[in-house]
Amino acid sequence: MPRPISEESANDDEFDELGVRLCTRLPEGFPDAWRDLQLSIAVGLIFTEWNGINRAFFNFYAVSSVEEAVATMTRDDSSFLIYQFFVDGACPAFEWDADWPLWRRRDSPLVKRPLTQGAEPWTWHADRTLFDIRREPLSPYTGRLYLRVGGRSQEAATRIWGQCATALRGLYRKSAGKLRTPLPSDHYSRPND
Repeated sequence: MPRPISEESANDDEFDELGVRLCTRLPEGFPDAWRDLQLSIAVGLIFTEWNGINRAFFNFYAVSSVEEAVATMTRDDSSFLIYQFFVDGACPAFEWDADWPLWRRRDSPLVKRPLTQGAEPWTWHADRTLFDIRREPLSPYTGRLYLRVGGRSQEAATRIWGQCATALRGLYRKSAGKLRTPLPSDHYSRPND
């Protein structure tokens, strides 16, 4: 579904809208205050020496829900994708980021939220991301899932990270379960039985 572009967003006039779609309502488990917001989802790629990008990438990996993002990352565990969830035209007042592996907490301390680079290397803007999920490369073929969540304080970032991580873990388990569908029972029978 095409996404209307807000004139009030600092970043919209400086980056291509490839791979950005409106997001359906966040599922149960995410912060209630976020569930009523009209979010957008942007897809990106973590560049390595093993991959590249073109316009078709954005069409192929663009999604419209958290569930679709999780299903895509579950299905394709060798693409180092990043899905950013944000409100168009707004920058959250987050001072801290909790950025840890999805399956275990506290790999590193919380960090002050940095500015994001604009279209030119010398321009910087406030980060408009509420949360993102990504696969950080460990090798050319595998990576580790990370969740980055912002908060106004260190305590808030930690609490919200835990809340989002619990919801996302449930979605990942559900999505992975769909990939492991059992074979039909006649698959195991011998041809002459």
